[in-house]
Amino acid sequence: MQEEKTGLIDGFFIACFRPSEYDTTLMKNSTGRLIRHLLVLMAFVVFIDTVIPFAAWDASVGGLSNLFLKGIPEFSLKNGSLEAKEPLEFALGNALHVKVDADKESFDKDDIKMEYAQEFLLSHSNLVMSADYAVREVKLADWKDISIDNRTLVDMLPVFRIVITISILMSLGIRIAEYLFTALFYAFFCRRSVRTEDGKSVSFGQAFIISIYAKTLFAIIGSVDTALGHPLPATLLILVSVFVTMSYISRVEMKMLGVDKKWNIKL
Repeated sequence: MQEEKTGLIDGFFIACFRPSEYDTTLMKNSTGRLIRHLLVLMAFVVFIDTVIPFAAWDASVGGLSNLFLKGIPEFSLKNGSLEAKEPLEFALGNALHVKVDADKESFDKDDIKMEYAQEFLLSHSNLVMSADYAVREVKLADWKDISIDNRTLVDMLPVFRIVITISILMSLGIRIAEYLFTALFYAFFCRRSVRTEDGKSVSFGQAFIISIYAKTLFAIIGSVDTALGHPLPATLLILVSVFVTMSYISRVEMKMLGVDKKWNIKL
């Protein structure tokens, strides 16, 4: 019966708005239901701040095929160098930034802004790219046997779709790892902060599970903020997120330990 009361939707609602019910609902969930909560949450986050902006952008340019033939200035990459009639630059929220400028001899790693999950800067002689903050440079001279133009890109659409799918899956994996790492930090800090008078605290495993659920609300808020172009001040959002998340965790731990209004803080 308890499993029915804490179904997926109910679990998300409790995680976001009812920390007072964690101990009687979410903390009784099985490991499988915890993993499901995490996977669904991260899939939702990636869908909101990556997939939706990409789909909107794709619709705005009339699809990739139309973009390659009409939206992108005529270009050719052959004999290890790029030629293009006009520069091209576009961004997809904070997920992707592309800049193509054949009039520029070369880009260097300092030109990467580090404001995007992925960034590609293509010049007359080189390509500088970053993916999740790892920067790499490729010399076009290494591609002297490759010839690419607008029509070639259209022919490569199936490959682009596979790359986009892999990129989204990689983003999902990275988000999960980042989420769990941050939850570990919250678990360590908050578990040390909330104790009974005789020094008892919740187990680290319990603190970690509480932290995973407690981060749910601001994971969703943060993804929506990213999708909307960051209308909320970043510093304010971070500060409020930390304060509310730690408040949730402390309230749950206090209730589980039977500490109503006071706890010892030991750093």
